[in-house]
Amino acid sequence: MEKFIKFSDWETKRFSSKVEEDSTKQQPTENATKEHASGNAELIAQLAQVTNDRKEAVRNKEDFQAQILDIEIKLLKLEIERNDLVKKKTDLEAAKQLSLTTNKEAKTNVKEL
Repeated sequence: MEKFIKFSDWETKRFSSKVEEDSTKQQPTENATKEHASGNAELIAQLAQVTNDRKEAVRNKEDFQAQILDIEIKLLKLEIERNDLVKKKTDLEAAKQLSLTTNKEAKTNVKEL
């Protein structure tokens, strides 16, 4: 029998097999998360470049070019938000499927009429 100094050490040892099982189930979701993160990283880099271009256009008093770049900035921000919402949707769908298998769904205290 092993000697543990802290309760958390014992607890991690006890639940380590469950954590390993959960990590194998979560790998496809983590890959999708990495893809979203890399997509967002590219969009953020583009956003920084377009922001710098817009500032340069404003300095050179190119009003139309500055307005075009301002619209481009807004489109990039919306694309980043879209990616975040898609990720959240996939997470919620996975949670829904999990709740169907465990027959436990989160409920509120609000009573329906």
